[in-house]
Amino acid sequence: MNKRFLKVAIFSGAVIGAYTLFASLYVPLIVPEEPPSLEAVDAASGVEGFVSLGEKLFKGKGACALCHNAAGRAPLLDNIVDVANTRLAAPDYHGSAKTSVEYIRESMVSPSAYVAPGYGMAGDEKTSPMPDVTAGAIGLSAKEVDAVIAYLKRLSGVDVTVTEEAGGVDVSGAVEATTSAEAAR
Repeated sequence: MNKRFLKVAIFSGAVIGAYTLFASLYVPLIVPEEPPSLEAVDAASGVEGFVSLGEKLFKGKGACALCHNAAGRAPLLDNIVDVANTRLAAPDYHGSAKTSVEYIRESMVSPSAYVAPGYGMAGDEKTSPMPDVTAGAIGLSAKEVDAVIAYLKRLSGVDVTVTEEAGGVDVSGAVEATTSAEAAR
């Protein structure tokens, strides 16, 4: 009985030792990198710098592309300015936004203000599964939210302007005027 236990213990020790030796010799050591630092972008960086930052945030820190993709977990955003204008005019819209830029911002910081049909939480179509992008793990700053809005405007084919005093996206009615002019064509 003791011989059998001794054989099992020696065999188990040999197997563990072999795996440990293999892991220490052949499995590379993974050294974590510093998180990437986001370049500072302001009105002096120009529209292209701001839009570029918005794209990086959309695909990276903001994690927007994880859900807003062709898989259909969340609505596609390639024509969000037109969609926003349509939703603002819809009778079932009860948010506080008056312009497409305000609607996009509201959708990012208060996602349950309006939930697109078919995209609500299971069993509760009035609650959005999307998190507030300015809180929690995402934690975008106001300028980063502006940069993402600039990227989404560009994605929609709308002119993007950056103002010095706003430090971000021009939130005037220029977007609606551009969109209305395009709709009239």
